[in-house]
Amino acid sequence: MFRNNKGFTLIELLVVAAIIGILLALAIPNLLKSRISANEANARKMMQVLRDAEAEYFDQDLNDDSTLNYSDAIGTVINPGINTLRDPADTDDIEDQLVDSTFTNADINAGASGGDGTGIGNACAIEKAGYCIVHDNTDTVIVGASGFDDYGWKASPVSYNKTGRRNFAIYSDGTIRCQIQGTGPDASGNPSPNGTIGDFSQISRLTLACN
Repeated sequence: MFRNNKGFTLIELLVVAAIIGILLALAIPNLLKSRISANEANARKMMQVLRDAEAEYFDQDLNDDSTLNYSDAIGTVINPGINTLRDPADTDDIEDQLVDSTFTNADINAGASGGDGTGIGNACAIEKAGYCIVHDNTDTVIVGASGFDDYGWKASPVSYNKTGRRNFAIYSDGTIRCQIQGTGPDASGNPSPNGTIGDFSQISRLTLACN
């Protein structure tokens, strides 16, 4: 009774497998490019949010020290929270917070004061759209005990050519700077083939603005 039942031949299965393989080969690179483009767009948006937060912190003197200065860390809503973008006046009040908690998790110096902005190989607790961020105090000037008279923030992809290809930075002039990892004027080497986090020092105030 089973002699008339027909199944797939080996040739038919191989043809189907080959077609699926071709479709995947065409789709996966485009999907990866779309993911990278989306992550880089989010990284640029992060720089804009940090710029706006720093401007509000400065203009409104949100730490109430009677001096117009910038913050030096994302911070947290618990100690050390004062003089940070997350909790500038150390009130723990949501309305006082300038950025959301995802910025804290993405900061390689989470909750810490400042950072050298050159964290080669450093990772953040939880990436934000495939990127980690760091405060850059290497290109800012410290004025006595009043804090920074400028600010800088950088973003670097967690995995080169997988979550992103470009590093981003922003300073008080509001210009978003970008540079492909390993090719910038401050580059210390080539893009990592192993997909490790980028070198934040590859981008600086001297880097050209994004196109």
